[in-house]
Amino acid sequence: MYITYYDFDQLNLHLMKNAGTKWTHRVLASGTFAGYVHSMDIGNADYPQVIFYNATSKRLRWAYFDETLGVDLASFAARRRDAAVEVRWNVTDEAGIAGYNLYRSSADEGRAQVNPSLITGTSPYRYRDAAARADEGYEYWLEVVLVSGGTEEFGPASVPPAAHAKAVTLYQNSPNPASGTTTFSFELPAAAGVTLAVYDAAGRKVATVADGHFAAGRHDLPFEAGLPAGVYLYRLETAAEVHAKKMVVASP
Repeated sequence: MYITYYDFDQLNLHLMKNAGTKWTHRVLASGTFAGYVHSMDIGNADYPQVIFYNATSKRLRWAYFDETLGVDLASFAARRRDAAVEVRWNVTDEAGIAGYNLYRSSADEGRAQVNPSLITGTSPYRYRDAAARADEGYEYWLEVVLVSGGTEEFGPASVPPAAHAKAVTLYQNSPNPASGTTTFSFELPAAAGVTLAVYDAAGRKVATVADGHFAAGRHDLPFEAGLPAGVYLYRLETAAEVHAKKMVVASP
């Protein structure tokens, strides 16, 4: 069980709980934590009685008990970055948290989990959603998975559809380094004939990814990077422009 409380001033919060035949006394928090929300595991016991004191004001704004942890989410936001959506969040206290899941929803695609496995690490977090479409607006939701098995959800963080490019744009392939399948992405301000090819360090063409006519807008082309490990150049050509970027192929 957890106690969640708001520290109005420099509060000393004490807990009285029944340990069989008598009440015991324990200090939960003390010091300069004014203006913060706190959550603490107090174990599974009878619902305790909260007492508090403060030398100046003796004020506690609120406190409650729950079977789940009150998560202190400081920020949660999403924005378009290159050919993907970058989602960021910051949690001030990760005690009792096992990890996180991200969900993406849209009118056309419905709701789906973005991450293939539980996201773990240390706050702040950053997750790149490379599968997000440029012509689709999204809402992102953060699910906090607790060690106890419970969950809490926050959101949404909204991202509008991307504006159409005013010039030919070639994005960095993702993932990079590549091992297996990677995706090449480019955007056209108007319909055009496009050639996209991959070259090795000696300048030899080793693969043609695309060669044809494409409509205006963004295009995402998967590519099976079955190439020896090393650094490669991929080049996008139209009738009027040439764009190139480097790709690293990692050992499988």
